[in-house]
Amino acid sequence: WLREGLADMLIANLSRSDKLTVLSRIQLHSLLERQDLAKDKITLEQAKEIARQSQAEYFMTGSFAKIGEKIRLDVSLYDSNSANLQATETLTVEKTEQILTEIDLLSLKISNRLNSPPTDKNNLASVMTDNLEAYRYYSLALEKAQALQNKEAVELLEKAVALDPQFAMAHARIGYVYSISIGLSEKGKPYLEKAFKLSERLTEKDRLSIKAWYEIANLDFPAAIQTYREIIAKYPLETESYWRLGRLLDGEEKSDEAIEVLKQGLVIDSAEKNIYNHLGGIYSRFGKHAEAIAAHQRYVA
Repeated sequence: WLREGLADMLIANLSRSDKLTVLSRIQLHSLLERQDLAKDKITLEQAKEIARQSQAEYFMTGSFAKIGEKIRLDVSLYDSNSANLQATETLTVEKTEQILTEIDLLSLKISNRLNSPPTDKNNLASVMTDNLEAYRYYSLALEKAQALQNKEAVELLEKAVALDPQFAMAHARIGYVYSISIGLSEKGKPYLEKAFKLSERLTEKDRLSIKAWYEIANLDFPAAIQTYREIIAKYPLETESYWRLGRLLDGEEKSDEAIEVLKQGLVIDSAEKNIYNHLGGIYSRFGKHAEAIAAHQRYVA
């Protein structure tokens, strides 16, 4: 689980700088899965290609090894255009359970290399959780949720909040699974309300996401549309937000606006299958068969 968990920790930490736009774990996983690389070791050329597709200026690769009780982390930072090595950083953690506190130092070194120190001074342990086992359950749950294994995801997230009742994003993710993935709004709302109460330490991006999920759970779609517009304005590389906003606009019978938003998402990621799928559906309803077929063919590809 550390393979994705460590990457997620670095993403969460680097996202605390308002000078950096960092690809989310979900979007990164989508790009890896698309190239059948989600479970494989990634070569430098493959990493460069993924960075190019996501329009990132820089990308990182890394490795970790356990030596007795210690864990050594090695990270390399590359320029996406040339794939030239920009920096390397190493961190040795004395005990596994100290990763959540020690990885802040590694993230700080990387963000300083990019001249983008964190704006938010809270560390990862306070933003997410200081319980590594709870974080492990959370990380594994996201993997299950991405595979649409919602029951397993909720079970893992429940274990996370049992270990750390203050784990805001774990509460939020349970609410998301119930309210958004399954459509059981009433069951999801208490978890989202709990996450709201605990969200003051979270990044702005996470707070906005929770706000949007809660508005959808309350069937307040106009408010959710505004929140997703705000997310896209501040974090323009998040293709899931274009898809969510497009679906909401379409549901509010604003299909022309939905099409434009979905097209904007394809500018960011020209192979995002969910966007193509929904765009094809809108075209089909309006009798634009050529456009629908083109979108469907791109989705299948």
